[in-house]
Amino acid sequence: MNRFEQARAADPSRNAKLNLLQERIGYSFSDPSLLDAAMTHSSYRHEAGLQEDNERLEFMGDAVLQMIVTERLLKRFPKDTEGELTQKRSAVVCEETLFEVEQRIGLLEFLRIGKGMEKQKNRGNRSMAADTLEALIGAIYLDSGLEQARSFFERFFSSAESPAIEWKAHNPKSSLQEVLQSEGKPLPEYFLLEKTGQDDAPLFLVGVRSGEEILATGTGHSKKEAEFAAARSALALMRKIQSVAFI
Repeated sequence: MNRFEQARAADPSRNAKLNLLQERIGYSFSDPSLLDAAMTHSSYRHEAGLQEDNERLEFMGDAVLQMIVTERLLKRFPKDTEGELTQKRSAVVCEETLFEVEQRIGLLEFLRIGKGMEKQKNRGNRSMAADTLEALIGAIYLDSGLEQARSFFERFFSSAESPAIEWKAHNPKSSLQEVLQSEGKPLPEYFLLEKTGQDDAPLFLVGVRSGEEILATGTGHSKKEAEFAAARSALALMRKIQSVAFI
């Protein structure tokens, strides 16, 4: 009996919680210690003197999730380029999407965590939520293989997959960030230049820069709208410069 099994035997409520989680996700583990490890944060491992936490499972789950999403995108978008597929995949596996899926399941309710980290857990820490979800996927894969991991994805990611891809495709801020990263340039930074108009109908002028270079400006009736406009302008200018360079 390993330490996880000993801990569960000594704490019947832990068994009950893990059983509830299995009911919630629609999957029963052949090796419950994998689920227990997936729901154990490294901070708790240090406090309780355990040998395992969910970090290795998170590493595995990240790789499995990338593979599942890649397979689905190749079938769904047969004419997309590698760059377009990469952009769509990053939308599905990003922290925001993982957080949305975790919230649907409520995984953090079952996560054992050190006392010093409880506040972050209670505030719904997005990074912690995403990591825990990846650990669960890794645990399912190690317990039963890729087919069960795919089934889990289809149950819980399907409703988030298309909106994430759609949002990414129409989000110029994400596109601008990816272009700058691909060129080895500093990430974009947005800054307010001016606010005009009445309180009930304001107009914002926002600039975007990469390092010391001002890329473009944009206006909108909210800061978010102005930032999107600035990002679109920056992308348009960068494409124009690139096209001129090839003439």
